[in-house]
Amino acid sequence: MIRISLLPGLLLGLASCMGSGVPQPATGTITVIGAAMQREAPALAISGGQLASAWIGSDGADVFQVARLNDSEPVVLPLPPRHPYQQTLLASAGGRFHLLWLDSSDTAETRLYSALLGPDLTVERGPVEVSDINTFDYSAVSLPDGTATVAWTGGSPAGPGLFLQQIDLSGRARAVFASARNGTQPALSSLSDGTVFAFYESEGDLLRARVFGESLLDTVRLNRTPAIGPTDRLHPVFAATNGTCGYVFWNISHADGAAETWWTSGTLDASSWRAPQRLVPIDGGMPLRWMRPASGEEELLEAAVLQGDTLSLARLSCESLLGTVPLVAEQELLSAPSILREDSGLTIGWSLPGDNQPARLLLLHVSREDISMR
Repeated sequence: MIRISLLPGLLLGLASCMGSGVPQPATGTITVIGAAMQREAPALAISGGQLASAWIGSDGADVFQVARLNDSEPVVLPLPPRHPYQQTLLASAGGRFHLLWLDSSDTAETRLYSALLGPDLTVERGPVEVSDINTFDYSAVSLPDGTATVAWTGGSPAGPGLFLQQIDLSGRARAVFASARNGTQPALSSLSDGTVFAFYESEGDLLRARVFGESLLDTVRLNRTPAIGPTDRLHPVFAATNGTCGYVFWNISHADGAAETWWTSGTLDASSWRAPQRLVPIDGGMPLRWMRPASGEEELLEAAVLQGDTLSLARLSCESLLGTVPLVAEQELLSAPSILREDSGLTIGWSLPGDNQPARLLLLHVSREDISMR
């Protein structure tokens, strides 16, 4: 085991950040958990009843991975990074957490890495090099037994392959299995019984498959994916399932800084889905952008999203966007928020850019009662 350490510079940055003011939510409570030079929202997970968050920190000279447990002070994890990004936190067994991220390898190629964090955020294993070739993107979900399933793409940019791997309870990455040729932008979603669905792009089509071990079964081409212009940027793709229906969301940003979200949905046994469309309210209000869905198997899907400049909660059925609930006004995001759904309520995390200063990393806790009243 490796114990964690705390850098004084981290607390100084946090104090400076808090001094710049905290937004006032329409409901719930906002907490400033850190300050960082990152556009990504903090990664979030709950394990053993404890809420963990993680992000990429810097003291001006070094870059490091930071984590926080519940309301405790943030700590620096002894996971020597180079240029880490796209963190994911997943629940494991016994109150532990799987932490995953992309980073440069010894060969200057991008690899997927992981670490197993204990209930007190002690690094019990890691960093572990998960992928073994140049890696472009990934998606990961935790299973009921505390293991994790990971899908990542890598190899040649002209024809990347889609690979599946399992991470066991001890944080060890199992053997790599090639599962699809010409696969990109994977998005995994799991059900409470351990069923995992994989959505990914291949030659401009959206495909759906059921993950069985390290294999993809019942693969179906659902429809075309949204067109991406030469100056556009496609951010990580998100998927959600509730047992009968599946959803896929694409967040796209343009060279001028504008962003938009496209989505599609359909039943999990359908041989095709409707064509992706831009996510806009039925009443023709402000389009929605930077959407990320919460996990869960409730009939209605909940997702964190930006509508205009207001951080909001969206509710969707399998067929349509039903409405949004405004949560925090005057927020300008550069990436999708993170969101956790519990019986008691929601936790939403986001990165709020500052003028010539690190972004503030914020968490909003909203009770289920407050949400249902709005």
